[in-house]
Amino acid sequence: MLALVAMAAALPLLAIAQADDPAGVGTLTLMAMGPEYAAFVTRPDDPSLRAYITRAAAGPVTLEWSAGLPEDSFAAEARSATLAGLSPGVYLVSWWSGQVRAAGKTLLSGLGATRHVTVGSLPAHVTLDAPDGIAAPTRLNIVWGRVGLPSDVSVYVDDIYIGHAFDSAELSVFGLAKGDRRVRIAAPGYRPLDLTVALSTRHETTRFVRLPRLDGEE
Repeated sequence: MLALVAMAAALPLLAIAQADDPAGVGTLTLMAMGPEYAAFVTRPDDPSLRAYITRAAAGPVTLEWSAGLPEDSFAAEARSATLAGLSPGVYLVSWWSGQVRAAGKTLLSGLGATRHVTVGSLPAHVTLDAPDGIAAPTRLNIVWGRVGLPSDVSVYVDDIYIGHAFDSAELSVFGLAKGDRRVRIAAPGYRPLDLTVALSTRHETTRFVRLPRLDGEE
């Protein structure tokens, strides 16, 4: 299960270094990963290539799961991770801070951020400054649901990217202000689902989420 927590906390810096090895195979390195961190890497033109990288409880950087990556393409150090064997092109990196694990749940605090990064023939370094969170640290107001299809989705609240959920995860967004909140759940190849949820200090809304495919097939 994946819980997404929105808090007013600034994310640490994430630096991305990229270069090609002598054979022309691209590499993408994520650096400065804090003690509670998560990053998601994909290609806008090829969503079948995906990598979800985390660092929890000040432990090692871990490749939680991936798809479409060459074998043995992941390498990690204390606070960095490298994806090797990448084809040249534009990659989308999404990241957020505050990943913790407790009672089978993953909590994400702070506001997610994204950056397009070009992996090519010339080395490049990109530093990503993360914005602040969108709400005060409270769990009084909760929006949560269960994802039936697809297996991984992106979550937005009030048009702000919050995080990435996968493997039919349970979604939770904590720390939202009272009032109407706009929630969007989206995934490549599926029609996005838009919800408007009225929140109060003692109100919880539960929904089962199943996104229809764009081609009309189940």
